[in-house]
Amino acid sequence: MKTFYSILLFSVLSLLIGCRQSEKTFTDADKEVIKKEVTDQFNLLVTALNKKDAPAWSDFYSKDEFISAMVMTDYYSSKSAWVDTIT
Repeated sequence: MKTFYSILLFSVLSLLIGCRQSEKTFTDADKEVIKKEVTDQFNLLVTALNKKDAPAWSDFYSKDEFISAMVMTDYYSSKSAWVDTIT
């Protein structure tokens, strides 16, 4: 029985050590690229909102997995109802 627990402990420790080594680390250059991409997408969204261009800003909402939106006391369960109300 001690052999079984020894093998189990060794297996679990090996698994944990193996998982730790596969951790992804980002360089400063990677972080800057990600930050720039997020900033660019945010600026596109703000520009579309400022132009009140509903088709442009509604692209930022998921087409397939739109869950809901709430504005004050109104509730919208579909993306088309939400876009129609805003436009």
